[in-house]
Amino acid sequence: MSNAPETDRRDSKERRIDIVRRNRRRRFLRGAGIALVAMLAVRAWVDRPPPSLDVLPPSLLGNWMTDDERYADRAFVIGQDELQLHVGDSIETYHSMVSVQEVVEADHWAYEINYNSPDGPAAMEFFLHADGALRLKNPNDVAWTRR
Repeated sequence: MSNAPETDRRDSKERRIDIVRRNRRRRFLRGAGIALVAMLAVRAWVDRPPPSLDVLPPSLLGNWMTDDERYADRAFVIGQDELQLHVGDSIETYHSMVSVQEVVEADHWAYEINYNSPDGPAAMEFFLHADGALRLKNPNDVAWTRR
């Protein structure tokens, strides 16, 4: 029976070790869960699309043309809720706008007009500079002016 107190001490010590291990595991899992939720929240906040504009700014509205000879027969008209594209050979297409997003950057405003086309949803991305020139995202070497 001299082994009984020693066995009890050992069992007690092992139980305490098990409790410490469980507590560490619980703290780790709790911390990992909090970190995961925080990372997902940050990602959702960063990846969120910019808010849609209900009313377009007057600086966007109007007939946009370029002096670049490659696009002499091209133009587009931005209305409050319609996008009109002049694609050459006197072809004009009219598209209803779904949404317009605006992002203010250092020296310009970035816009994305989402509209319905016969081929399905489409988007037009461009930059409006402080001097009033508009440049499409692609090709961005052509300056368009409102006339």
